[in-house]
Amino acid sequence: MLFVDSHPEKHHLTGNLMDTELDIAAQHLELLKRMLFGNHPRAERSFRSQAGPMVYICAVQKLDPWAIYNTIADSSHIESHIINSQYLRALYVEFYGNWMLFYSPAASQINLGIDTFNQSLDSAAIQELTSFGKKNNIKNLKELHFDVFIAMYETYYGLLKHIFLLDDRQLNRIKLINTYKKFYSNYLELQAGERIDTSTHVGFFSWIYYFEVQAVRFLIQESKDIEIHDVATNTGNLPLLLSQLASNSLLPFEAKAICCSDYNEIVPLEIFSSLQEALGRFHYQINVEKIDLWAPKSTLMNADVIIANDVLEHFTEPDSETIFYNLWMNTKNILIIHVPIEEIPNRFYGHFTSFTNERLFSWAEKLPDCENFTPQVMHHICPDVDYDKSGFLFLKRKSRPNISIRT
Repeated sequence: MLFVDSHPEKHHLTGNLMDTELDIAAQHLELLKRMLFGNHPRAERSFRSQAGPMVYICAVQKLDPWAIYNTIADSSHIESHIINSQYLRALYVEFYGNWMLFYSPAASQINLGIDTFNQSLDSAAIQELTSFGKKNNIKNLKELHFDVFIAMYETYYGLLKHIFLLDDRQLNRIKLINTYKKFYSNYLELQAGERIDTSTHVGFFSWIYYFEVQAVRFLIQESKDIEIHDVATNTGNLPLLLSQLASNSLLPFEAKAICCSDYNEIVPLEIFSSLQEALGRFHYQINVEKIDLWAPKSTLMNADVIIANDVLEHFTEPDSETIFYNLWMNTKNILIIHVPIEEIPNRFYGHFTSFTNERLFSWAEKLPDCENFTPQVMHHICPDVDYDKSGFLFLKRKSRPNISIRT
């Protein structure tokens, strides 16, 4: 049946009214934001989170969270909390299950210095939010997902762009250079027996890289001209560090090739290009390729040492064990694994599988032609330091593998 609308002008009018009402609502919201934040620069995100609630996050250069808190504190439908931490001066507001976060970075964190503005900043604020949520039993903050992590990252960096009048490329370039220099200086400090702060992202991975480099030296014995391949390299921090150490004769073994791979190989390629443009071309060229962890390329078998840092936790347990098996079956000699030890997978980092040292060892026991050298490495490498040595596997092949990939 064909329906004929005898009053088309009614719908046309209603549509215009709805558009007008939406415009007015948007204007009122903008007015409210000006009342709250003045003309200070701000960056904001609004979205339905993976956990379910609607979320609004706003970073503003200057914020008095108490002024907003005192305005809404008497409402029976609103729960609110003041957050005052190392990185955040913030107000958390929850209403009918949805939530908002208004925050300003701590004044000490608004700079582009090497010790402040590096990759550690990417996760610092979200870690503080989660810790606050656990301490105060706030369900929405205890169960943050990756989309909130991205929103915090984007608003924090968006605000810095406003403050320092930089575009995305300029800001990211500064962060990359700072991060690269920080990894290198941390390695030199560790080499000299000095302590570094491993509570930050860059500090923790600086220790991981240093420990793995010393372990490779121990495991390869007298082998020379080895090829190292960093799997799922992401921003390429480890191969960059290895390349610089080799160029300055600081690598404790001889490397003929430093390679890496990622599902999106464009990211490390662009980063390497940007850093070489700023710092000069590295003497050791880094080879980059695209990789499918379910069906690795045969070129992976050219590597004497394969390293996979913090990769396996990003998959479900069956997929993670399959990828682990495939990496081993492509291992020519040594496979080094690191994963975070977590009781519950950290969802705001995109983790899906939790690990214990016992689980890692049980997986290693199932591998053919494999000898687990982890106890020997723990005993001989940096035995007196008290940095975290959990989550490592150091595996060595007894003979040349027969390739059998799982799918």
